[in-house]
Amino acid sequence: MKKIVLVFILLLAVLGGLTYWFFENLDDFIKSYMVEYGSKMTKTDVEVDSVKTDISKGEILINRIGIENPKGFSNNEAFEVKKVKIHVNKESLNQDVIEIPLVLINNPEIIYEYNGKKTNFDVFKYNIQNYQKNVNNSSSQKKISQVTENNDKKSSKTFFIKELKIIDLEIKARVSSVKKDFLNKKIPLIVIKNI
Repeated sequence: MKKIVLVFILLLAVLGGLTYWFFENLDDFIKSYMVEYGSKMTKTDVEVDSVKTDISKGEILINRIGIENPKGFSNNEAFEVKKVKIHVNKESLNQDVIEIPLVLINNPEIIYEYNGKKTNFDVFKYNIQNYQKNVNNSSSQKKISQVTENNDKKSSKTFFIKELKIIDLEIKARVSSVKKDFLNKKIPLIVIKNI
């Protein structure tokens, strides 16, 4: 009986330690995931300064996201945002639809650049579509080769964003050879609902 109690206490200690480790490293995990997969998708450098999660409040705060321009364009960042705050309905985390009441994006800057043949966002679109096609092809091949017993029990998560607010958006457009913005527009507030 003592051995069973000892094993049970040891198991609880290990699970407690793993849980503590997971929540202590969650911010770094999210940051690394964004940088790694953002870079793979766009085929350019993606930078994230920091991520801070507050599970008890259901908040994620991302400080400074930067996406470099693709090759063949200026060495400026194509996209930069100072702060992104995401509110998550904690009660929906274990459901099929995760509810996000608010995404707040502060001070984003977009540089739309034309290099004489195409725009930087055309290249991003192509790279992301290519990445998604490759991921879909490899995952469908895995699905074909694996036989799963519980297909009905597995479901994918979807996200429902109630409100997206973009505050103080700055859009710049330029031609690479000129290296001067020919359009510089500031938009104070954009609100999109039910995404």
